[in-house]
Amino acid sequence: MANIEEIKETIQAEIASARKTIKTDDYSMSIGELINLYREGEITLDPAFQRLFRWEDEQKTKLIESILIGIPIPEIFVAQKADGTWHVVDGVQRLSTIFQLVGELKESRPLKLTICKYIPSLEDRLWSDLPTSTQREFKKSKIKVNIILTENSDEAQYELFQRLNTGGTELSEQEVRNCLMLMIRPEFYEKINTLKDYGNYLDCIEPLKEHQLEKEFHMELILRMMIGLDGNTDFNKYEPISKAVIGDFIDKETVRLMNSLDLNNFEEVFKRTFDKLRSVLGESSFKKFDAERSSFSGAFNVSAFEMISSGIAINISTIENKGNEEVKQKIEGIYSEQEVQKSLSRGIKPIKRFKDLTAFSKEYFR
Repeated sequence: MANIEEIKETIQAEIASARKTIKTDDYSMSIGELINLYREGEITLDPAFQRLFRWEDEQKTKLIESILIGIPIPEIFVAQKADGTWHVVDGVQRLSTIFQLVGELKESRPLKLTICKYIPSLEDRLWSDLPTSTQREFKKSKIKVNIILTENSDEAQYELFQRLNTGGTELSEQEVRNCLMLMIRPEFYEKINTLKDYGNYLDCIEPLKEHQLEKEFHMELILRMMIGLDGNTDFNKYEPISKAVIGDFIDKETVRLMNSLDLNNFEEVFKRTFDKLRSVLGESSFKKFDAERSSFSGAFNVSAFEMISSGIAINISTIENKGNEEVKQKIEGIYSEQEVQKSLSRGIKPIKRFKDLTAFSKEYFR
């Protein structure tokens, strides 16, 4: 076992190595300079990073008023790409509000200010209504820009975004994950975003709560199904499983699949799977089967979803040739299997449960 001095040396070496991966620089820039950079295409705003379009005009007006009366606003973080352009990682809402006010925000109406506490005369005013001297002072206002050099890595940029949005944010894991998909493969995101609204899929996951849908949990479920269906996960990368986090697991497997998955094939299998499940069990598709009551009962079960969706999907051609009652009985029967009962018991770590249930169901429904 290493002694304390060796451990200290290891810690120092790991810190030094990590610092080489992400380098930073920062300086203050005027709003006018930032507007020019955006106009020339040297700053990229990606609305997926934050809830850009969820800011109400009242929130935007408060920001503008704060700048006008000299209240400092939080620094902005940008990731610098290899070509020198900046991709805004944290601060999209603030910059987009500023650009919208001055009429530069792409595909957006000019910002009409709402009621202000300190400058009431700004209500219902546009940028063009402001005195020229006020416009000039506004453009001279400074914002601190923190530049992150991430070696042009989308994954490193995503990691940065995750860390900046830890605490003080209402973004769900999947909303943050959506940024990862948009950065690496936009068409991948668009496909999942479209499939989440497929009618028969929504009918099968109907027991989900409204707040779960608002947080895009139905998109995360599709990714879980996709990972289970693919079956090429190297689970050795997540050892020890007892310490691995399911969110990180989904992140890493999503990155892998974005570079290898046939989206059109997955879409076809996805729709065929939920067309069949909708006709067999509908909203009971992912509730546990209670043998004593001879019925599916309880709440929506994530593990049941992973198990049933991946097992049915990979065997969909076989399943489609079976009658609905036969398929229903087959699904009922899986819950009495000893291996399934063991995996669904308490104390089993989520990734191990995922691994065991998806592997078993693929053979079970064969």
